[in-house]
Amino acid sequence: MDLKQLRYFKKLAALEHLTNAAEELFISQSTLSMSIGRLESELGVTLFDRVGRGIRLNASGEAFLLEVDQALKHIDRGLGQIDAMKRNEQNLIRLITPTIMGFPGLMLELEAQCKDIQINAFRCEIDNIVPQFQNGGVDLCIIAIHLTDPALEGCILRKQEMGCVVSASSPLAAREYVTVAELAKMQFAAYPQNSTQRMLFNEMFEKKGFHPTVIFESGNFYELLRIVSYGKCAATIVYELYKNYRTEGTHFLHIIDSDVDESLRLYWLKEGIPERPLVSKVKKIIQKHFAELK
Repeated sequence: MDLKQLRYFKKLAALEHLTNAAEELFISQSTLSMSIGRLESELGVTLFDRVGRGIRLNASGEAFLLEVDQALKHIDRGLGQIDAMKRNEQNLIRLITPTIMGFPGLMLELEAQCKDIQINAFRCEIDNIVPQFQNGGVDLCIIAIHLTDPALEGCILRKQEMGCVVSASSPLAAREYVTVAELAKMQFAAYPQNSTQRMLFNEMFEKKGFHPTVIFESGNFYELLRIVSYGKCAATIVYELYKNYRTEGTHFLHIIDSDVDESLRLYWLKEGIPERPLVSKVKKIIQKHFAELK
């Protein structure tokens, strides 16, 4: 019995579908079947029952899953602590952030005050942020989403405004303000699903009972603005980002009735893996930087 077998079992137990589990694990169906078969042979019991062409976790499987789930959490936490110790030795900070472009001067300030510290900034899907913290894979997170997991602690860095960007040739370019109802009639270029910006975009329309039409997706800020400048669609962009990296051929509109909280927040792990002195130092620099921008 090894960790790989246990992770395979956990995935199959969650999906109860051999083909789908194999695809998500990036292995062949036969490899997954053989691994589960060896695990059942070692345990001396079957963990799944055949139901037609499908499978279902049985009583033995359910009991085993509870223990496997806890065991893997402890192991992942231990691996995370080892990883954090390695990062401490390497003076490395891992920071989740959708983009650094919207934080003018922050990276320069971090480099100036933390010459001995390496900052590794990367993107992460919303659903993976908390597991990344709990497994020790990340130290800090800057994001415009309110995370409510009790394992995390956070603070608001700044209030933000999400507006709509249209082509300079659009009839709306003569205006400064627009409503969500007016936007609902338009076509959009948007960030990919499960990104922070897309979640805010969806939430804004859903709160007003609308379903926007998205005709183009990209995670690249400049690509979205370029598509908008052609006059075929609009895009929702945070004003603080737009004003610093505005491109020609577009116009920013303030959305007067948006009910979405776009506040930019900083998060760190509240409990579990002890916070390293390096993380505390970087956290204070980030908080001070945004406080001075207000």
